[in-house]
Formats: sequence, structure tokens, C-alpha cells
Amino acid sequence: MTITLQNAHLAVTVLPERGGRIDQITDLARNKDWLWHPAGYDASAPRELPAGAAFDTHWQGGFEEMFPNDAACVAGGRTLPDHGEAWSSVWMVAAQSERAITLRLDCQSVPVQFEKRLTLADDTPELQIEYRFTNHGVSTLGTLLKLHPAIAIEEGDEIRVPDCDVEAVALGFSTLIGQPGLSRWPHGRDPNGDQVPLDRALPAASQAREFIYCSNLGEGRCGVYNPRTDSTLELAFDTAEFPYVWLFQSYGGFDGHYVLMLEPCTSKPFELSEVIAADTALWLAPDFPRALSLTLSVR
Repeated sequence: MTITLQNAHLAVTVLPERGGRIDQITDLARNKDWLWHPAGYDASAPRELPAGAAFDTHWQGGFEEMFPNDAACVAGGRTLPDHGEAWSSVWMVAAQSERAITLRLDCQSVPVQFEKRLTLADDTPELQIEYRFTNHGVSTLGTLLKLHPAIAIEEGDEIRVPDCDVEAVALGFSTLIGQPGLSRWPHGRDPNGDQVPLDRALPAASQAREFIYCSNLGEGRCGVYNPRTDSTLELAFDTAEFPYVWLFQSYGGFDGHYVLMLEPCTSKPFELSEVIAADTALWLAPDFPRALSLTLSVR
């Protein structure tokens, strides 16, 4: 089932049966699709995922959510699947109107009901995204929520992140950053200690890739500017709810993909047991709903 929300500016397609993801965001004025999908992707093709499926093997792009964890792990005595369970689950449509939809997932790996409400503005190119979590268990849960929009980019696109600290998630993955520790956006440090820019989409021929944590954000926003269409996609959020942005860049260097991931996140690092130990978790008290929200705009 495909559901489309549309106003005069944006068309937003949603696939409840495929992780409840936003499958595409189309700027109608510029005829620009902002979300990436891998080569050969077919939204109508059948999709059956085995329990505990590996995310990278089955990645179809679009805008997904990672919950209640990122890396597959055991945390709090629970075995949690790769990139959480939200991306691979069938979501229920709880409510729907012309410009809004509420999706609901009763999680299996944790005793949490996860709701997502998408509301398209009446007359502006804005999409309000609201998340609501209710823990029906008997004890407080440590979780994380990471947004996972795959952005379709072009060489030379400008990656817009506010003033912040940046560090490599894993130097063994990095091809741009070559040293541990923090630097200041928009630069990292290469293996020689020299500054390397991180804010421009490189050519596919570079075969570069990078994965960084952005923290101590000067503002709650991140986005990408496309010079060809003179347009920007931006996510705006409260840094009290999303203190981090994880930034994943693949210019052909990860499985041949050419894609940018802008990932506001409640937590870091990617291993949930370490998140809980560092007290950066999204804590969910029993029967006390927790809500988070952000706004996606295209201008």
C-alpha cells in the first residue's frame, strides 16, 4: 500500500508495510526527488525479510527510523536486531486524512508502542514529523532513536550543519578523516593532520566514504543545498531532543552507493549498551509517553 500526502509544494509518499518509511519527498515546483534509492529499486516488488535481517543487505533507501537500537546487540537482557526493528516491520495505519497520517508499531524486541505522525502543511513546503513512545513494560528502558533519511545528492552539493564538534565513528571505515579526536565543522583531520573539508559532495570517482558524529550543535538543524535547482532540504529540531547528528557520506565508497545520510539522533555511540552506560539513551519510563518532533522543509 502506498499513501501520498500532497499540497501545492510537496508530494510525500509513505509505505506502511515497508518499515512505515517515507519513500519519496518530491519538490513539485522543481520536479526534484530528494530521497535516494539503490539502483534497480522497485517499490512494487514483493519484500519478505527474515527475522533479524541484516540492514545493509536489504537497504532500500527512503526515510526510515532506527529504534530501539542501531548495531545488533544484547542490551538490558534483550537481543536486539540490526538497526532495530522499526525499519523492517509492517506498520499499522492508525489515522489518515488528506495531509496527515498516523502510523503505529507495537514493537516485539521491547515492550514499546511506537507512533509516527506525518503532517503536511496546508500552504508551505513543510512536513511536521512527530514521534510518540509508550513503554508498556514494568521498568524504564534505555533506547535510541536515529532518523535515517537517505538523500539523493549530486557532486558539489553543500552539506549544511551548524557549528559543532565532529569525530569519526570508526577510523577503519573512514577515507577522509585519518586521526582520532574532535575537530570543528566543516573540517576533519586527514592522516597527516591536515584539514580536510567535509561539507561538499565529492565525485563518485573519488570512491570516498565517511561516517561522523556531530555534537555540541550550535543550532538544531541540518540539511543539504543543491546548486543545480537552487533548493535546500533541511531538518529542524530541538537539540534537547536530538543532541547529535550522525553524518554518513558515501561517494561510491560504500557498496558503490552515492548517497548522503543526515541522521539526527538522540544518542551516541552506535552500540546501545555503551549508550546506556554513557547515559545518552532515550529513556522511556513505564506508561509515561515520550514525544519528540522535528520539521522537514524544502525551499
